[in-house]
Amino acid sequence: ICGGEVKTQPEGSPDTPSAETVLLADWTLHGKSFVDNPSVDPMDDNNYLTAHLTRPMGILFEENYDVQHGGAYIAEINEGSSAAADGSICRGDQLIAIGDKRVSGMDFEEVMKLIVDGVEMKPKLSFFRGPAESLYGPSGASLSWLDEFVA
Repeated sequence: ICGGEVKTQPEGSPDTPSAETVLLADWTLHGKSFVDNPSVDPMDDNNYLTAHLTRPMGILFEENYDVQHGGAYIAEINEGSSAAADGSICRGDQLIAIGDKRVSGMDFEEVMKLIVDGVEMKPKLSFFRGPAESLYGPSGASLSWLDEFVA
């Protein structure tokens, strides 16, 4: 399902999963699915990934549902885009850095401005593979840990 392939059921179907379930179903990292265990250790390097994507990337970012978290996550990956061709990122991945600049928790509009105004043809994007609550919640990664990680 990562890399842009999205499988959905018709709207209104009694078996249509919730948006949260669909996002969790997209996530696997090192063979681990987050459907059965949505809690992810935000201070484990193995739950992060980096992609260098050619512009236009073909990613629709959205603001995290809980505005207290801030930041952005991947809502959609366009078919045929560089993000889809890369295949490493998934819907639901939390954007944590653009280049060496940490953007996790940043105002959504500021994050989008950094992406749109960026001059690199193939920017480096770093992601956390797990739900926002794991990254930003009470047991989330500290800002100093994230700053060190993206540096």
